[in-house]
Amino acid sequence: MSQKLQHISLIGAGNVGYHLAQRLRNSPIVFDAVFSRNQEHADEVAALLQSKGISHFSDIPRKSDIYLITLADMVTEDFMKTFKPEDGIVVHTSGSLDISIMQQTMRPHGVIYPLQTFSRAKPVHFETIPVCTEASDLNTLILIDELAHLLSPDVRHLNSSQRRLIHLAAVFACNFANFMNVAAADILDKNQIDFDILRPLLNEFFTKASLMDPWAAQTGPAIRNDQNIILSHLEMLNDMKEYKQLYSLISNLIKNRKETENTLKNYE
Repeated sequence: MSQKLQHISLIGAGNVGYHLAQRLRNSPIVFDAVFSRNQEHADEVAALLQSKGISHFSDIPRKSDIYLITLADMVTEDFMKTFKPEDGIVVHTSGSLDISIMQQTMRPHGVIYPLQTFSRAKPVHFETIPVCTEASDLNTLILIDELAHLLSPDVRHLNSSQRRLIHLAAVFACNFANFMNVAAADILDKNQIDFDILRPLLNEFFTKASLMDPWAAQTGPAIRNDQNIILSHLEMLNDMKEYKQLYSLISNLIKNRKETENTLKNYE
């Protein structure tokens, strides 16, 4: 670890901050402090790092080498308006925030975005996580990459526009996909069936998703245009109107894409 990156202040002790702390706890980095508005969360993460937890803005060290900001996006934007460290590099970890929001700190700045979903209770294997980096200048990028490589061997240079697109795609692939499982659980719960019955199916789906092109892996009544099953499913959802609308919308998107694909093949 370079001399310039020996001291870090961690700003935020939520899920992202917690897992970054878990990953970096045995690194050569010294953590000057862990800041969170929630003192209990600050203390919890600070204990992992043999550091101190702080909950007052005025207590944030002003001369750390890096300020690693893991706050929620809306909070990060407000934080940047008032945060003026005397030294160091300011880094945020967001997939959707532009690098330009950090210009007002008047310090070299950049982004370290680990492309993963973080839940406090679920361990994360950083060895397989892409970490996207960007910086205000080349020298800062070199230093940020050094920190990023302590998190993962897979470090990629992506600008803010590319990172926002990846974040959008991740919302579809992960957040929306998870809500589909929420819908599935609601449908089963309503009929006193345990969600566990779907877990082998989900395991197979995620294995396929990691190996195949997503469209090539698509199955189900919509891609077969099996109207009997589709209409039966829609009828079963009569008392769950929002899920009925969702089922209909997704099914139509799949059918339309398949029809477009078949039309294009006919012109080949």
